[in-house]
Amino acid sequence: LGLRTHIISGDKDFAQLVDSKTVVRDTLCNIILDEERVGEKFGVPPHVFIDYLALVGDVTDNIPGVKGIGPKTAVGLLKEFPRGLEEIYENLDK
Repeated sequence: LGLRTHIISGDKDFAQLVDSKTVVRDTLCNIILDEERVGEKFGVPPHVFIDYLALVGDVTDNIPGVKGIGPKTAVGLLKEFPRGLEEIYENLDK
């Protein structure tokens, strides 16, 4: 049908749901997050956004993250290992 889903929320967690047919209207920043804008805003594509949050943590949702990993390191890891946490764990010895 070619329908497009709009999620209206200020919660960044919804960025993981963005794809070619789904966008998030961020009510806090008053922007529409499509796949490209998620990458611009967070440095990672939507399909690994949840892994990004797992690495950096999210105080709002009580996710502690990985000690010593901030946004820059998380983005670097997810660029090197684009399949996400599973691929990072497979390569811990590197």
